Amino acid sequence: MASKQTFTYSDTADEAVRATCDDASICKRFATSKGYWTDLYAQYFVRQIGERKAPEINRGYYGRVKGVNLLLDAFLEKTQYSHSLDSDRYCIIAADLRDLPTLEDKLKKFQINPELPTLFLSECVLVYMTPEQSSKLVHWVADTFPTAMFINYEQVNMNDRFGHIMIENLQRRQCNLAGVDLCQSLDSQKERFLSAGWESVNALDMMMVYSMLPQEDVARIERLEFLDEKELLQQLLQHYCICWAVKDKLSLEHLKLRTNKMTSVESKSELFTVATGDGGDNHQNTPKKSFFEHYIQPCLAEIVGSTLFMFVGCVSVMGNVGISGSIQPALAHGLALAIAIAIFGEISGGHFNPAVSVCVYLIGGMELILLVPYVLSQMLGGVIAAGLAKAVTTNEAFGNATGAAFDAIQSAHGTGSATMAEMIMTLFLTMVVSMGAVNGRTRSHLAPFCIGLTVTANILAG
Repeated sequence: MASKQTFTYSDTADEAVRATCDDASICKRFATSKGYWTDLYAQYFVRQIGERKAPEINRGYYGRVKGVNLLLDAFLEKTQYSHSLDSDRYCIIAADLRDLPTLEDKLKKFQINPELPTLFLSECVLVYMTPEQSSKLVHWVADTFPTAMFINYEQVNMNDRFGHIMIENLQRRQCNLAGVDLCQSLDSQKERFLSAGWESVNALDMMMVYSMLPQEDVARIERLEFLDEKELLQQLLQHYCICWAVKDKLSLEHLKLRTNKMTSVESKSELFTVATGDGGDNHQNTPKKSFFEHYIQPCLAEIVGSTLFMFVGCVSVMGNVGISGSIQPALAHGLALAIAIAIFGEISGGHFNPAVSVCVYLIGGMELILLVPYVLSQMLGGVIAAGLAKAVTTNEAFGNATGAAFDAIQSAHGTGSATMAEMIMTLFLTMVVSMGAVNGRTRSHLAPFCIGLTVTANILAG
């Protein structure tokens, strides 16, 4: 009987690591409840759906599940080995992967046949083991199973600021990423397996995986929830990867994942076929926005959106002349803004207001280089809107609309109170934008409606 190995990890630290598995199950349960993918068994692992998860988290898990499933299906198809969850053929064994002698004894007890094609799946497991421990594990698998595939999903590119923040957040939960040194790049991920005797190893970051999934299904899940800023999702996906290694007698090194649903500018019929040993930039396969998409298109969206929003607002003010109250312009402004954000939000974020753009920049939601172009675009949209409003109304109606329902300052004594009111209402609006559309933990697909309703409430308040 092998003696029990002594580990430096405390029971508390191990429990914290195991708790991350529960977190992942809860996230998957919520994502399936939203319709990202179908999982008939998730409800038995997590009974309650729990609190809402951010859209970028749900999309990240979608990419993770779909990417791993493609590899699983390809392995089963290639080996032509039937799979079943029948009780006579399926068993769950609890084991500490750092204790290889005990693990091997347990597998022998259940009469595992190493000569059969065997698949190993690890999701954010090796990163909690030291490099020496994980290397011993993958080396043992390569030596023991002549025909095998090892799929490893975990962090990558952890040497930048975003990666450091991820590490710090986990450390606060007493989760030490003991194997983070092997998560510095796709090359370091592959080298772990190559040095352990695996014949062929490939790796892709999840941004690349996400871009290569069937685009019809990706478009479907992206309609499930509103995602204002895609930069956070891109950063998240670039810091996780799928690495798969094969050692075989069945030519599994030629494994290719196929899909008939891929649609893109360049026709692709094979997925995840990266030649082993490719060097270069870790993000060389990450789809990047063109100059037009990154800088010009958002500004055009701000011009058009601001024009439509302010045109409706101006016309509603003119139509409200002589009418007591401000219900008409309040509803017109709120509804027009909500619609404009819903239409252009995925392109520019749907700011349409210099105060909103400044706020979004200050909380890290946009680049500084875009701030001035956004403000100028919004001002240009306002000028165009005013011109269009004047063009569709008579000179008399246009002149009488000066001040209209919003002529709140009757004398110089009211300037201070009016300024304070403007500051409070602007704070209200920017707070709703920040928490409802930008903050990853609180953002909602109802953000356009909430922002429009906030403008309506502010106008009604005076």
